[in-house]
Amino acid sequence: MSAQSSDDIGFHMTDWLGDAGELVKVYSRIHELSNEEITAFVIRCLAHVPNHLNAAMKLTGLGPVTDVFEVGIFEEDE
Repeated sequence: MSAQSSDDIGFHMTDWLGDAGELVKVYSRIHELSNEEITAFVIRCLAHVPNHLNAAMKLTGLGPVTDVFEVGIFEEDE
């Protein structure tokens, strides 16, 4: 693996650490948060984290993302 690929994997595995920290906070305070606060966090997290994990997966040579749960992740929403 090239140094650039290693750097890129490191970036993709760490850029979302703030999201992971926020996830811990949300889980530890779940009963104190409003539905709107939880929903906003979920949307922020889902808009940021999966793309980094997908890129890291591809860069490590594990292959492309697959729809393992068969929910149509590669289909456009109507």
